[in-house]
Amino acid sequence: MAVGVYIIKTGDGKTLHNPLLKASAIIVDAPQMEEEVNTIGSLTFTMLPNHPYYDSIKKLITLIYVYDDDGEIFRGRVYNTTGDFYKQKKVVCQSEMGFFGDSIVRPFGYSGTVRGFIQKLVDNHNAQVDGYKQFVLGNVTVTDINDYITRSNTSAETTWATMKDRCIDLLGGYFQIRYEGGIRYLDYLADYSVKNSQTIRFGTNLLDLEEYVDASNVKTVVIPYGVQLDSSSPYYKSEPPENAEYSGNRITINSITPDNRDYIESEVGIALYGKVWCNQIWDDVTERSNLLTKATAWLENQILLSTTLTITALDLHLIDVNVKKLQLAQLNELKSIPHDISIWLPVTKISRSLSNPADLKVTLGKTKSTLTGKL
Repeated sequence: MAVGVYIIKTGDGKTLHNPLLKASAIIVDAPQMEEEVNTIGSLTFTMLPNHPYYDSIKKLITLIYVYDDDGEIFRGRVYNTTGDFYKQKKVVCQSEMGFFGDSIVRPFGYSGTVRGFIQKLVDNHNAQVDGYKQFVLGNVTVTDINDYITRSNTSAETTWATMKDRCIDLLGGYFQIRYEGGIRYLDYLADYSVKNSQTIRFGTNLLDLEEYVDASNVKTVVIPYGVQLDSSSPYYKSEPPENAEYSGNRITINSITPDNRDYIESEVGIALYGKVWCNQIWDDVTERSNLLTKATAWLENQILLSTTLTITALDLHLIDVNVKKLQLAQLNELKSIPHDISIWLPVTKISRSLSNPADLKVTLGKTKSTLTGKL
């Protein structure tokens, strides 16, 4: 296949889009593909009424594949279709990560390792869906400080919502789907480790750059709370005391801190930004010393500003097949003397036009700077 040519096929082998077959109407309008870490990837396109497979597209049933010169780059399903007055059909597809939205996690309680929790989610999902939507748990490198977590829910929600709320939001890391030996694996990885050899360089393939500094999450004082106490605990209070502080029957740190404080301050953060208070709950922490350790580490991150770079770049792979193409969740070196930037950053989002390969926007992941927001 020629470099820069994208082909879209269905799971049963029908070709929906091939620019080399334009004369045969085997082409769709405005095919756009978006991939982002920890989201469900998407592919959108519009089919004209004269497309030979116009009536073959079925919501939630039709499987969709996208290929470039290196092979498969997208696998998913048709999620929605919309027809307009002229019978043009807009097709919205979602990546395989969307399969986790088809299963439900009933109310539960769990205590154990991170891997054990993900395994339960995968097993529960597989028990509810057809074979082509099932996964095998692969690598799990995300850990907790004690390699022991507690998770619970009092209502039912989708597996995907549980993965986001009970894993990503609390532990960080990212989920990825990986194929090996024909087996579909779900990995839960702590950090980005694969380095891409293609450098994004000003004057070569960096076309535009937008920098966004976010101070909305800066906190300099935190009141940490641990696990909810039960009535057998000596610290349990059957009702809030009158004219006194009340922790809501949760573990606190005040008994192991100077002056019986129930909060932690960042001296550096306060000097820079003043006192910005918050509270944070760790439902899986049962020991006060562990709560202090976790809260201290958390606060160190909260005083740092987050910087996101969105760039428009030319993927040099389109010019030279020997250059490795830009890929999601890989580290790329960004060099720009005019912007005073020289840093390795993970690719966290890619938006690409399948009809105009040069139209490529890449988001380089959130990076914690050294308090100033400058990379």
